[in-house]
Amino acid sequence: MSILSRLLFPPPPSLFITTMSVMSFVGLLNGLSEVRGKHLRYSKFMNTNSPTYGKEIKLPSRIGMLVAYTPALIVGLASLSILDTGGPRCLLLNSALSVHFFKRVVEVLFVHQYSGHMILDSVIAICLSYFISTLTMIYAQHLSQGMEEPSVDLKSAGIILFLIGITGKTMNLEIVKLHFDRVWRGASLSPWLLSCCILAGLLVPSLPVFILSSLLLQMPSVFHCLTSPRLKRKKPKKRRRNPTKTLTLNPSPKPPPPNLAPQVSGREEAEEPLEEEVEVGFKLKPSVSSRPLAVQPLGNLFLLDPCANARNSGLGALRVLSDELLLDILGLLCSRDLAVLSAVSHSFYVFAGHEPLWRNLVVEELKGDFLFDGSWKSTYVSGIAPRSAPSHAAAITIRNFYSDYLFQSWLCANLEMKPEWLERDNIERRRGMSVEEFVESFEEPNRPVLLEGCLESWPAMDKWTREHLAKVCGDVKFAAGPVEMTLERYFCYADSAREERPLYLFDPNFAKKVPEMGSDYEVPVYFREDLFSVLGEERPDYRWVIIGPAGSGSSFHVDPNSTSAWNAVIKGTKKWVMFPPEIVPPGVHPSPDGAEVACPVSIMEWFMNFYGACKNWKRRPIECICRTGEVVFVPNGWWHLVINLEDSVAITQNYVSRRNLLNVLDFLERPNASELVSGTKDRVNLYEKFRNAINAAFPGTIDQLRQKAREKITQKKKLTFWESVTDANAGGFKFSF
Repeated sequence: MSILSRLLFPPPPSLFITTMSVMSFVGLLNGLSEVRGKHLRYSKFMNTNSPTYGKEIKLPSRIGMLVAYTPALIVGLASLSILDTGGPRCLLLNSALSVHFFKRVVEVLFVHQYSGHMILDSVIAICLSYFISTLTMIYAQHLSQGMEEPSVDLKSAGIILFLIGITGKTMNLEIVKLHFDRVWRGASLSPWLLSCCILAGLLVPSLPVFILSSLLLQMPSVFHCLTSPRLKRKKPKKRRRNPTKTLTLNPSPKPPPPNLAPQVSGREEAEEPLEEEVEVGFKLKPSVSSRPLAVQPLGNLFLLDPCANARNSGLGALRVLSDELLLDILGLLCSRDLAVLSAVSHSFYVFAGHEPLWRNLVVEELKGDFLFDGSWKSTYVSGIAPRSAPSHAAAITIRNFYSDYLFQSWLCANLEMKPEWLERDNIERRRGMSVEEFVESFEEPNRPVLLEGCLESWPAMDKWTREHLAKVCGDVKFAAGPVEMTLERYFCYADSAREERPLYLFDPNFAKKVPEMGSDYEVPVYFREDLFSVLGEERPDYRWVIIGPAGSGSSFHVDPNSTSAWNAVIKGTKKWVMFPPEIVPPGVHPSPDGAEVACPVSIMEWFMNFYGACKNWKRRPIECICRTGEVVFVPNGWWHLVINLEDSVAITQNYVSRRNLLNVLDFLERPNASELVSGTKDRVNLYEKFRNAINAAFPGTIDQLRQKAREKITQKKKLTFWESVTDANAGGFKFSF
C-alpha cells in the first residue's frame, strides 16, 4: 500500500464514485460473459440478419456505433467547457477522453464501411459502459483537486504513452503492438485504446476506478479478441477486405456453381439501396492441394509470441527488409544463386522459391520454348537440364511462417470468384437491333451494350476448338505476355498453371500469321465503319485474338488511342466491370497526363480489396457476364476490367467511327502523344497522317463534324434573360424591332 500511496491519490469520499464503481463491476461481469459465448450481439461479431434475431429491434450499424460513442464524446467536450480544469491533470484527462471518442466518431462517419445492423439492447449496453466510465473518470479527477499530490509524478509517463498510442495507430507501427500485453495486442485498435486507458489510470485518483474504467473502455476490443475466429475456428461472418486477418481456408472439392443467369436491366438507377450483410467466405479452387499451406497471414500471429514467426529468425539481419523489397533483391540473382540461397534456412527456402522469381527466369532464358511442368521452378529446371532434372521432389515442411505479401499472392492465385462478385448484371442486352438504333442509343451517347445473336454466322463458333486451333496454327508462335509460344505449349501451360497473373495470349497479328483464322469471322454490322482503315498497313494495331484460362484477363485500362471497341466471345465466359470516363475505379491511380496507370497487382486482388468499395456509390459500375456467342460494345474512354470465368477464346477489335473521329484526332494531337499513342512505330506523325488520309478519302468530313459539335454545344446552352438582352461582345443592351 505504501507503494500505491506514492503513485495514486487517496480515494475521495464520494457516494457517486462508489456507486459508479459498483456499476462498473456489474458491467464488467456482463462483458466477461462474452468468454462463455453470450455475446452482446455487437455488429462486429454477430450476423444480426440471421433468423435468430428477427424479432429484435435493430439499428443500422453506423447509427448504432454513433449512439454508442456520441454520449461519451459529449461528456468529454462538456468537461472541457463547464468544469474548472484545476490544473494539468484534469486538462490532460479530459482532453485525452475527448480526443479518443472524437476519433471514434470520425472513424464511424468517414472511415469504416457498414452494411449490417446492431441489436438495440447491445447499443444501450455499450453506450452506457462508455458513458459511465468516462463520467466516472472525469468526476473522480475533479474531486481530487486540492488533495496532496502523489510523491511520484507520472504525468510525463502518461503523456508519452498516449503519444505512442496515437503514433502507433496513425503510422501503423508494428513495434507499438509488440510491446503491449498479449491479450490487448490481439485487438486491431489496441495501441490507441490501451494508451488512453493507461493515461486515464495515471491521472485519476482511485485505483479501482482506473482498473474498471480501463477494462470497460477496452472491452469491445477484448470481446473481439476473445470471440474472434482465431480462437473459435468458425467460418467468419464478416466480409474481409485484406488477408491480414485470420483466415482458415480449406479447398472445396465440389464448389457450388455460381449463378451466371443474366439479369436484364435498363439504364442504371441514380441510387440503389444498401445491400444486406450476408454470410460470406472465401472458397478455394478444387485443384488446390489439401496439404497445409506453408505461409500464413500475419493476422494469425496476433495471439502468439512475435518471436514465433520463423520468417524473422531465418533471415538474420535481413529481417528488417519488407517482403516486397527482399523479393526485389532476390530478383537480381541468377538461378544458381537462388538455389544455393534456398538451402540457407527455411525462410530463404520460402522466399527463394517464390514462383514469380522463377517465372522471370523462364521468360528471360527460355523465352517461349518451354513445357510447363506444374510450377515455374520445375519448368526452369526441366528446361535447362532436362536429363538431370529429378522428378518432383518432396517439399520441405514449413511451420510458423507469417507473411501478408506472400500469402496474398498465394490466395489470389487459388481463390474462386465469390458469388456476390458475379450476381450483378446491369448492362443493357439487345438482339436484332438496327444499326441506326445502335448509333442513336449507344454509340452516340457513348453507352455500353451487350449484343446477342451477332455471331451465329461465324465459322469460328464451330471450328475453333483447342484441337482445331493447335492443328491449324502448328508451329506458329503467338504473343502471350512477354513471350511468344505455340498454341500447343500455351494450352499445356493453361491446363496446369495456378498463379496470380496467368500468361494471357493476346496477339495482334494472328490474321497475318494464320490467314484461315482471319477468314473465320467477320465484323458485326454495327462496327463496320472503321475510319482508321484509310491508313492501310500504317494503321495502329486494332484486332487481337484472346485466349486464356480461368482467372486470366485484363486489369483496369482504357482502350488505346481513344478508340471504341467490341469484344466477341467464341468460347467460355467473361466477367466485365466498366466505369464511365469521368469516374476512376477504386484502387486505380492514373498519372495526370494519362501515360501511366497504377493499379492492384492482379484482378483478384482488386475484387478482394476494392470491389466492395463501390457498392454504395450512387453511380455504380456497369457489370455483366458475357457468354459464348455474345458481344460487348466498349465506348471510348470507359475504364474496364475483364476476367475469364473459364477457359475462353475471343476476338476483339478497336475502331473509329464518325461519332468518335473528333475524339481520336484530339487524342493524337496531344503534346505528349508520343507517350500516349500505342500500336504503331510512328507515334509522332500519326495525327498528320490520319487527318490527311481522312481529308483525302472523305473531303470536308472533319469540318462538318466540328460544326455539328459546335451546334450541339450551342443547343445545350440555355441563355438567361439577361444573356438574351445583352450583347456579350459590346457589354451593353441589345434592341431589336
